[in-house]
Amino acid sequence: MTFLKRLGALASIGLLVVTSRSDLAAQGTELRVIQNSMAGDAVTIIDPATDRVVGEIPGIEISNGIAVAPDGSRIYVTGEVDRALFVADARTFEVISKIPVSGRPSGVAVSKDGRWIYVGIHDQGGTGMDIVDAVSLQVTKNLPLEG
Repeated sequence: MTFLKRLGALASIGLLVVTSRSDLAAQGTELRVIQNSMAGDAVTIIDPATDRVVGEIPGIEISNGIAVAPDGSRIYVTGEVDRALFVADARTFEVISKIPVSGRPSGVAVSKDGRWIYVGIHDQGGTGMDIVDAVSLQVTKNLPLEG
């Protein structure tokens, strides 16, 4: 199966984030597939060139959202059970911070400059977005959203 077919198959079941862009390749960053675990407690890092697992970020139950810092240095993962945003070092896959958020987190995104992390919140009490400062690793604001 070709790489693009594997990529499509993984994307179709919602388990894929690609952590590299062509400009990062020039900086020595390798292409990786990051597979979340909606029914487990670890995030798996795969090398798509070899189809081999090259790492794991353990201890994140029901990881829903995954994003990568623009410079490729960090991996951000939401953990629904802990109601937290986990920050992992992209080289060692060690969790360097666990940031409590205001509800059950879902998706996560990072600003283009890497300064802010946006965590979608979907809870029985409502929905919203927590804004996390990527330097201090603290929630700086919660934006409640209607609907």
